[in-house]
Parts: sequence; structure tokens; C-alpha cells
Amino acid sequence: MKRSWSLFAYPVMDIKAAEAALNRRAAVGWRLEKVWLGLLASFVPARRPVQYCVDWCDPNREDLNYRALCEEAGWTWRQQTAYRNIYEAPEGTAPIQTDSGLEYLRFRKKVLRRMVLGVVPLACCLVFVLLLSALARSQTGGPGWWEWENVATALCRSDLTAILLLTLPLPALGGMLWLGRMLLRLIQWRSAAREGRPFPTPGRRSAALASGFCLLGWLYAAVLLWGIGLDLIGGRLNLGLLLGFALGSILVLLRCQGAEYQRRRRGAAVLLIVSLAGLGAGVLLPDQLTDSFHVKGPVEQIQMLPESMQTYGPETEASLVAAHTRWWEVTREGEDRGWDDGRLWGDMWTTRGPRLANWITEHCRAELGTGCQTPLVGYEEVWLARADLGGDPETGPKEDLWVIRRGNTVLRVQTHGLEGLDETWLEDTLAMLEGDGTHG
Repeated sequence: MKRSWSLFAYPVMDIKAAEAALNRRAAVGWRLEKVWLGLLASFVPARRPVQYCVDWCDPNREDLNYRALCEEAGWTWRQQTAYRNIYEAPEGTAPIQTDSGLEYLRFRKKVLRRMVLGVVPLACCLVFVLLLSALARSQTGGPGWWEWENVATALCRSDLTAILLLTLPLPALGGMLWLGRMLLRLIQWRSAAREGRPFPTPGRRSAALASGFCLLGWLYAAVLLWGIGLDLIGGRLNLGLLLGFALGSILVLLRCQGAEYQRRRRGAAVLLIVSLAGLGAGVLLPDQLTDSFHVKGPVEQIQMLPESMQTYGPETEASLVAAHTRWWEVTREGEDRGWDDGRLWGDMWTTRGPRLANWITEHCRAELGTGCQTPLVGYEEVWLARADLGGDPETGPKEDLWVIRRGNTVLRVQTHGLEGLDETWLEDTLAMLEGDGTHG
């Protein structure tokens, strides 16, 4: 059968633009077959001239009595997409709704109220998390999640977190544009309702631009789902969350038995299947399946002090954008003297691109102090801050802080209670970062 396709990603406030698009298609002999995922509409040749009306609805509850009234007036229900019902009728059928005041009231009752009920709990949860983080910081004096090192670690710990942090301005900008367009429509609709005029229809160019932004939103959601899938297979996603979704879906299926809850039951069934599939993937699939997507560091095993008696780690976390390796080393003398003496702490970040490596380097250099910003003589992108801890200035214990940058890898090494790390150590470390070998 001959078919025609078109983008149908209209936001909820462009209901009149969606209706106008369907009627333009109907005017040239096409009939709506189906809207797919709220993105694409397929059309087939119409056997008789038709027209369309797009009306408000509550996505969680189907108003069967209202549909029956529309059916008596000649309008056949075709499909529900988000907050909209699509009706079809023979050409020339009287419109479903001609009173803009009643139409505005239906929007407030069916759509605006449902949106507020969905947004308020999310906003409360966000405020609660921020307050809890601020309280923990004030009580402990420790760094909050916004400190640079915690952010850098979070970028390596979770693929979903990395995507969200790196694209943080995009959903915020999209949300502002969406809210601005919604406020504009509310002003227009309220004015039309007061004056008894029909709701205005957005221009085709404006509607096409809004549809394009909605399509970008769907693509962004697909990227987030990809990140969730990688975290799930890699064992980074809390399976208890999926179990909660599955149990919640079962409760909805058991409680919502009426015909008016058909759509809600279908949504719960889909969520249950997805949750169970996610639980199965998280339990059965090996974590190594995600390794090919993640950044890899230049080395796998690290030991920088030949005299080390014990090396703790290395602990490596990697994501789509960066990898972080952390380890600790202690000398025999340091083990005898106590935890703070004879120790080395190391952190190594490897990023997919130079911009993130530049950001990490600048923060690591800031820890050196303003007097140690010049690279070490004879070396490029090697910085050192050294302090004597007493005793012989030449051979006594030191506190070193090294920052070394090679390509997209940033190494930070801090020592306490050791003799100063020498040139031989530095050459070996640079060879490790620049080559494929293992240091130790």
C-alpha cells in the first residue's frame, strides 16, 4: 500500500499546529494511518475526504463518555498521543469544540493539572537532595558534590552521569525554550477565551522549528537510555531501582482494572517488561561487554616506589569520556612510623578529548600554589611543589606534589615523609605515560 511519512513531533502547546498539519494532508487526499512514538506520522490514500480534530486528554485516564459523545457527533477516535486525542470525521462535519473558553478550561483540567502533579514531586526531590548535600557539608566541613575532584570522579564512575554533566546546559536551555513557548500559548489562549475568539494556529515555520527541537529532545533521551544501558550492563546501576519499577508496575496492573485505565495499564505493562529485561541484563550479561566503549588509561598496573612494601589498588573507574585510576603506596619505614609517613598517593585521569584534560590540569595546578606554576626546568608540562618536613634539607623527608600532563593523561602524585622523588623516578614515570609498558 502506498504510504507517506512526515515528522509529527509537535509539543503539547502546539496542538493547533498538529491539527492544521493533519488537515493539510487530508486536503490533498491523505488519511492518517498512525503516529509512531509521538515522532512520525504515516498516511495512506483516503477513500473519501476527511478532516481532523486534535483535542486535550488526560494521558493517565481515558474519558470514554467524552469519546462516545464525539462519536455521536460524527467524530471517530483514531489515536492518543501524550496529552492529545486525534479524531477523524468526514469532511464538512461540525467541529467538536467551538467555545474557546471551554477549550481553555479543558486544557487546565486535563493537561496543566497533570503536568503540575508530575513536576512538583520532582522539584521537591531535587530541593531535598540539594539541602541534604548542603547540610552534610556544613556538618562535616568536607567537600560537596560540586567540588572539582568529585565532579571529575563522577565523570569516570558512571556513563549516565558523564553524559548528564557534560550536556548539562542543553536540557536546561531546552526546558527554558519549552517553558517560554508554553507561557506564550497560555497568554494567547487566555486572551482568546476572554474575547471568544478561536485559539490561534502557530505559523508553519514556527511549528516546524518547535518540532525540530522536540526531535532533538527525543535524540537526547535516546543517548541517556544508552548511558543507562551501559551502566546497567557494567553493574553500576542499582538493580533495586529496577525492582521498584517492576513492583510499581505490577501494583498498577492490579489496581487499575477499569476500561478508562487501558492506556495506563499498557504503559505499566511496557515498564514491567523493560524493568524485567533490565534486571536480566544486569545479572546475566558480563561487565566486560561495555569495556570497548570506555576510555582506557595508558597503564593497568602502577607501582612508583621500588621500595614499596604494600600497594593499595590501583582502583580504576572508566566511562565514555574519562578514566580515573587511584592508588596508595607505603614504604617499610612508613609502615613502622605511622599512616602519614612514608606514603605516596596517586591519581591519574585519562580523557577522551583535550578540553576535559585541560580542565583537570588547571585544577591540579591550582593545588600547587601560585609560586609553583612554572614547569620544571628541562621538562614540558611537569610541575612540582616541594616542602621540607624537617631534618637534613638534602636527604630529609619531604612533602611533594607532582602534576604531570602527557597528551590527554593527567597524573597527580603526592608524597609525605619520603626523600624527594628524584630525576630517575621522573624519567621512568614519563616513559610509563608516553609508552605502552608497565611501571614498577
